[in-house]
Parts: sequence; structure tokens; C-alpha cells
Amino acid sequence: MLKKIAIFVAALIILYSIYYDLTTGTLPVSMATAGIEEHKSKQDQPAIPYTTKKVKRGDTVLSIAENIHDGPLPVPIEQMVDDFRELNGQIEPNHIQINETYKFPVYK
Repeated sequence: MLKKIAIFVAALIILYSIYYDLTTGTLPVSMATAGIEEHKSKQDQPAIPYTTKKVKRGDTVLSIAENIHDGPLPVPIEQMVDDFRELNGQIEPNHIQINETYKFPVYK
């Protein structure tokens, strides 16, 4: 009988702990939301400087990038292609669509 009461009390404590953790939480609100806000702001801002351009008939990623830089690219083409993919959600440069706007990396 004593064993059953001890198990019942332990189960109540565990259930109350779970309830408290889910409703109130064990971290202060400022600590819990600070990490989320920091994570969101880092995701929203790409590390690569870019400009947006609308694709016209006959444009390629390379031709648009060269127009942005007024001549040859100051970086290897492979790097520009990788940066283009990163800025545009892994869209392949040869799959761009006419009249769509894309982000193009800008180099100094």
C-alpha cells in the first residue's frame, strides 16, 4: 500500500513538472526570446552584399553580374554562382525566369 502511494505521489510530481514547464517554462522570458530573436536576425540578413535585378529576355546570370560590375567580375565565376545560389534559395543560375526578380551578389 505504501509503495502505491509513493508511486502515485511521484507521478503527480512528474505531471505537475511537465505542466509547469509547458505553461510557464523554466527559463526567464527574456532569456528564452533573446536567442530566438538573435537567430531570426542572422537568418534574415545574408552575409553577401547584393542588389536585385529583374531578368529580361536574353539575360544570363553572368551577363547581369558583369553589367552590375561594369565589366569582368572581380571574383571567379564559380564563387559568383555559389553566392547567387545562396542568395536565391539554391536556384540554379541556368533556371532563371524572364520577368522574375533575383538577388545578384555585389563585389568590391
